[in-house]
Amino acid sequence: MTYRAGGRCAACYARVAWMLVSLSACAWGDGLKNALACYDLAQPDVRYQYARSLREPSGLAYAHEGAVLTHDDNVSTLYLMRHMDPAPPQLWNSQLPVVKGDFEGVAVLDGYVYLLASSGVLFRTHLEQHAGDAGLQWVTTGIEGRCNFEGLAARPGSGELILACKYINEPPHPSRDEVHLYRFDAHSLRADPQAIVVDVSAVRKSHRLRRLRPSGIEWLPTRQRYMLLAGKERLLLELDSAFSVVGATRLPRKFHRQAEGLTVDGRDRLIITDEAHGRAATLSVYSPGGQCSTVAPRGRPRWLSTRN
Repeated sequence: MTYRAGGRCAACYARVAWMLVSLSACAWGDGLKNALACYDLAQPDVRYQYARSLREPSGLAYAHEGAVLTHDDNVSTLYLMRHMDPAPPQLWNSQLPVVKGDFEGVAVLDGYVYLLASSGVLFRTHLEQHAGDAGLQWVTTGIEGRCNFEGLAARPGSGELILACKYINEPPHPSRDEVHLYRFDAHSLRADPQAIVVDVSAVRKSHRLRRLRPSGIEWLPTRQRYMLLAGKERLLLELDSAFSVVGATRLPRKFHRQAEGLTVDGRDRLIITDEAHGRAATLSVYSPGGQCSTVAPRGRPRWLSTRN
């Protein structure tokens, strides 16, 4: 009996230690400090419901100041959302062809919008493309079928996209202590076949999870960090630029029952979208606080106006 009690205490101490690491102090001037500590995830600053016509929003990408791009899970339709001034989503470009499929991520990089299909195929369209000559380019990545992909992040300046694996399809199947990511070079339009293996053993054990299933990923340039979302587990992980886990925190169930995508806007507000899950789909916005809120707005990508 004493041995078991000691084991439970040891587990508690380990869990508390991990929480302290996750909640370490931060300052925007130092890119090595923990970024998750900048956000109070107990209560979003802004939260609203999507229109009923968009019940399965999946990925998110920063469009311009005050607006993000999202898409439907089952078709390639793109919408523009004004995340700090709730309003019905605007159809981004009505002239784009509609492709049916399973779409699980969106990103903006070097003048293009990229859509990720769960198979590993990418679709892209030019930001400056006018309605009359709109097109959606099918991009083969070379890693199709390796995973059920879910989550797409752009890293501006590197010409690189990061694709997250939710499930591995090809043997040998990895350990439960691994999450696999893939790099895609937007210049050569090919992915690196060698997976980036993220060791999640410490966070999985400290949160007593069977596995981690990514549903979104985003690059935070002011911090030089990745944010990796595991919606099924309601867990948000912070990775450094070398893809090592440096922090993790749980998302509150009452706000995030099925978190599917995330992005960060020009003022480093963290934005998370949830599918309907029997209710209305939602968008939640978390502002950085304290010293973290002193960051200057980032430059916006060049963007085609969606106003008619």
